[in-house]
Amino acid sequence: MITAGKKYKKLIERCALRPLTSDADLEVALAVSEELIGRLDLLEKEERDYFTILGDIIEAYETERYPVPEAGSFAPSEMLRWLMDENNLKQVDLALVLGVTSGRISELVNGHRDLSKSQIMKLADYFKVQPGLFMPKID
Repeated sequence: MITAGKKYKKLIERCALRPLTSDADLEVALAVSEELIGRLDLLEKEERDYFTILGDIIEAYETERYPVPEAGSFAPSEMLRWLMDENNLKQVDLALVLGVTSGRISELVNGHRDLSKSQIMKLADYFKVQPGLFMPKID
């Protein structure tokens, strides 16, 4: 028989392990998850188990609610605009990431200039996505 200790029960009271149904639920789950991450090395087994399951629940919600388009389904400039919108970024923000002028970002975002390999790698690292999302679609 599996029993729940006091720490596990306290975590369940803060955020039950059930499917998330709203962004408000997500906020609560992320807050609990971030607190646990802050002391990951000190977690007891029941807390680690809870953290693992909570992570799965968060991932399932985010995957359904905020799906990332697959590589090749959009032109690189469209993908870039989509990621900027999803992350509330302006062109000037992206210019800082890539170390280029806002004018250059405008050209990239509007599809008037192709992304370089180094820019693709920087963007993939910044957005935590696969570099292939910024590769041109090959028919």
